Amino acid sequence: MIASKPSSMIRDFHLADRFTLASALCGMGALFATMTYLQTSLALHLYVACALIPLALLFDVLDGRIGCWPGQCSEL
Repeated sequence: MIASKPSSMIRDFHLADRFTLASALCGMGALFATMTYLQTSLALHLYVACALIPLALLFDVLDGRIGCWPGQCSEL
């Protein structure tokens, strides 16, 4: 008789999951930097936001490539 694995909300993170989270963090950082720019009018915040957007795109592309590797399976 084969014992089934109990269902759990806690699981191991795969490499693709880390890239997904990095992309989300960059996107949220860009949003917060833009909101800070609107509050303070300091151009530095706008430059940070503009730098984070391509970085989020890069992480998203890498997430897709890594997620398609054979043997990788991710629920995230």
